[in-house]
Amino acid sequence: MRSPTLILLLLGVTLAGCSDDTPDADDVLVPLDPDAVASEDGRDLRTDLEINDSVGAPSWHVGQAWKQTLAFAGGENVAWTAVVAEDRGGQWLVAVAEKDVAAYHAVYDFADFGLFDKRTLDTTSGGAATSWYGWPLAHGTTWQETYTVTDMYGNTTDYTVEYVAAYDEAIATPLGKRPGYAITGTTTDGSPFAEYDYTPAVGWFSAFTGYDPATGEVSYTIETTEAISGYTGVYYVDEAELVLEHVFDSGSQTVAPPASFAVAEGATYVYGYAWYYAGGGAAGFQLVDPNGGAQGQHTGPEALTAGGGGYEEYFLDAVAGDWRFAAAGAGAFAGGGGGMFWQVTEAEAILAAEEPEGA
Repeated sequence: MRSPTLILLLLGVTLAGCSDDTPDADDVLVPLDPDAVASEDGRDLRTDLEINDSVGAPSWHVGQAWKQTLAFAGGENVAWTAVVAEDRGGQWLVAVAEKDVAAYHAVYDFADFGLFDKRTLDTTSGGAATSWYGWPLAHGTTWQETYTVTDMYGNTTDYTVEYVAAYDEAIATPLGKRPGYAITGTTTDGSPFAEYDYTPAVGWFSAFTGYDPATGEVSYTIETTEAISGYTGVYYVDEAELVLEHVFDSGSQTVAPPASFAVAEGATYVYGYAWYYAGGGAAGFQLVDPNGGAQGQHTGPEALTAGGGGYEEYFLDAVAGDWRFAAAGAGAFAGGGGGMFWQVTEAEAILAAEEPEGA
């Protein structure tokens, strides 16, 4: 099992069992703010962008959507549809059409969904402000971002990333080859961080490659497979609340003391993960629901560390009441460990087609 890692623009968490909701849509050139896509001589910069041009942030619209596929380097694939679902004044709400992805986003706050500033497309990731682009974009535009990467164990590393945009007359998009900007992000020590693009015809990126900044190796890719102008159908805007953050010290014989947390009426899922760095004998842990059922149990050792350790991710239907996170087995947890759990409340909505005038 992959360890969840929060990395700003990166979706570094295993997503499993996503539903396959298929929207009704038409593929067309994305309607954009004329001021952002029209040159002084009247060219449409969605199709006729030239190297000396510059573009501002796109003006999205409700019903605009992008089908995207995330592929981890280890071979796992996840598909979703990002939907501009609501106009909230100065912000767009980008929701997701797949319920399981919506639940993960509620917990981790991915930069692909949530509230986007209309002027800049700035959003949040992992609860921190982040920017996709440095507007206006032109050949040679540069900007800088500083990110704090936090792994599942609470370890943090700061990275300062230098971005540069380069004109490309033929970026591969779901609409065919279109002009735009290839964007490269590199840490200040020279390690690759991200490669992606902006094409006015799509109104966002067509391909994104995320790197592990510690090793320089590709961590995952995201491909936009379809640009949609008129999405109709279901979307989800879930909310998550952290209900337990429990860490125990090295040398504990159990998860001491056993921890409990309450899940409210109306919650849809319990999501979380538990780990220990090194365990001896039959050391392990379990999650027990209010009915006394052991909803998940893991016993080790498993080679997560040199000394052996255990890790388990939980994605369960919620049962209202008191849950218990406790040790299973009699072995010692030589390296310590812990668990974090959230209750997730699902919110489903329908984006309907606009009624014709006079109807």
